[in-house]
Amino acid sequence: MSAPRPVLGVGVLGAGTVGSQVIRILQSSRADFAARSGAEMEVRRVLVRNVDAPRDAPIDRELLTTDPAEAIDNMDLVVELIGGIEPARAFVLSFIPRKAEEARKGGAFTDYKTQLQEIVQKNRQETLEYRLAGESGPDHAKVFTMELLLNSNVFAQGTGRSKKEAEQMAAKQALELMGVRKA
Repeated sequence: MSAPRPVLGVGVLGAGTVGSQVIRILQSSRADFAARSGAEMEVRRVLVRNVDAPRDAPIDRELLTTDPAEAIDNMDLVVELIGGIEPARAFVLSFIPRKAEEARKGGAFTDYKTQLQEIVQKNRQETLEYRLAGESGPDHAKVFTMELLLNSNVFAQGTGRSKKEAEQMAAKQALELMGVRKA
């Protein structure tokens, strides 16, 4: 059973010489990033001053926006590549309070293993265990695959850059399969 990889939405602030090349690399190396990190990265919006300006690398026009909120709000990752301090400073500082509030409410840094363990412990007959299913890649960029066994049966699987991260991803998939957490 292969778990779908989470998709991280990326907002890019700036598409000048550096920004357009970073976007090109993010898009052309998407599969490599996913294999290394266990998550897909998708450039969803690119903040620019002028959507009609020439670019060093082609960027899908539908990704371009002049509205900072479109490139920042609801993104998992924001890459700031605007030359100089302003207006990037203002954009980034406006983003922090919203994400801090989300984290305070439990919307970030979820410990899926603990959440799953608490559910499983409610039924004393249930057993939960993690098993290494495989590892790939060179030593400096190893990707681990862990299986989550519920009552000795493989129930979910996760991948990550460490065994702990792969266990977290397996627990997340198990919670999603149980209907406890939406994918």
